[in-house]
Amino acid sequence: MKTEVMRNSLSVEQQLQRLYQYGESGGSENRGILTDIKAADLPLEASNAFSNAPFDFETTAALLWEDTLKIYDHACIENRFSENYLKYCTQLEKNIKEAGSLCLTKAVLEKNGYEFPGLESMSVKELVGMVSFHLLKCHAALDGLYKDNNLLGLSYLNWEFRWFGLGNRLKATEVKIQRILDGEIKADSLLKQTQTFKDAPRTNLAPSEPRSLRMNVCALPLNGSMARAMLQKEAEEARMQAREQREEERWERELMDLGLMARPFPPTPQKQILKELMEDRMKSNQKNPEPAPEPAAETPDEERQPGELTEAEARQLLIERALDRGDTETAAAIRMEDPDTFYERWLRYVEEIETENRRRALAAAGRAGPSNATRKKLREKRRKKK
Repeated sequence: MKTEVMRNSLSVEQQLQRLYQYGESGGSENRGILTDIKAADLPLEASNAFSNAPFDFETTAALLWEDTLKIYDHACIENRFSENYLKYCTQLEKNIKEAGSLCLTKAVLEKNGYEFPGLESMSVKELVGMVSFHLLKCHAALDGLYKDNNLLGLSYLNWEFRWFGLGNRLKATEVKIQRILDGEIKADSLLKQTQTFKDAPRTNLAPSEPRSLRMNVCALPLNGSMARAMLQKEAEEARMQAREQREEERWERELMDLGLMARPFPPTPQKQILKELMEDRMKSNQKNPEPAPEPAAETPDEERQPGELTEAEARQLLIERALDRGDTETAAAIRMEDPDTFYERWLRYVEEIETENRRRALAAAGRAGPSNATRKKLREKRRKKK
């Protein structure tokens, strides 16, 4: 990127030589490339060659309408079987859609007393005529290929229906415009939009160096291949880390299977904890405590510890929990998960339960009131007052 500093470094003689060689290509007079030169050697343009004042409706609509007429004329004379014709159709379709919106805006403003003498030729009727022309031209191309070349030009068939659909939308727009002009539809929001920044002045009258160049005078364009290489390197590092993590987890599982590494202690079910608390309370209330009989398990396996769940039981517990919340998606996912994935889910569930239990314990402690010693002091104070 040539910077302002580089341009200033050129001598007056060099600048005159460049101007003589290249002419005033570009610039505020809308000039083209006037000589046979390389694009990299084109002269820089002034930073205030064009006004930066917010655009007004009439001026901008006139520019867009003029450009739409240009692309329409070229599409009309281009041979229907050329590649350029289909390219022109794509751009012309976009232009006509935008021009239809401009016609609607124009109708709203005219309803509110505005006049646009420079936009008299811009109308929905003109746009429908453009669409009709190319609808017939695409049909002629399709019909000719089918008759003379035994080919079915699907591209032209596609464009036939696209032009037909666009024509119907334009007709619906014209109906809406007539309803606005008749006062049946109010379009105050559209009017406010067109009046935004109206008559705002330009702020770039004096030429100045672009801010990006002032911040980094020696900046160069980013090398695309370098950027891609950097992104690929980051992605590769992320894949390596994920691979190492999976390998470490696999080794841990194998060590657990061989008995060389202890598995995480399975959490005690909440029902079992409540049973044990009730038993302790009953024992403390008895004068001559006797060992309470152990609660009868349903059908415990010999190898299982009291309160320990099998994988199937734990999976069923989480499935029922998900169904209670109405989360059928999660319940279905739990049914299909492999043991390792389900084990991770179970650990997260246990952590949630422990967090909730701690929260409840803290809340209960906050509601328990003052301690016995504090209560005793309060009673003594009340007695002294009496």
